Amino acid sequence: MFSDAEGSWQTSLGLFAMAETCTGQDGYSLRMDGLEPGFNGRARERLIVMHGADRADPAQARRQRRLGRS
Repeated sequence: MFSDAEGSWQTSLGLFAMAETCTGQDGYSLRMDGLEPGFNGRARERLIVMHGADRADPAQARRQRRLGRS
């Protein structure tokens, strides 16, 4: 499932532009701005970021069919 709704915990589809860096809950991160209104135009306000994750485990990804919360 995909969504651009606040609180959905779902990934937004579409094209993104990488913006400034920040330090958040998961450390050094890169903010993402959605470039397609209706699909990902609320990425900034939803605080969508890209970050590394030491907890990323290939076996867990296969079991869950995804990594992370979205």
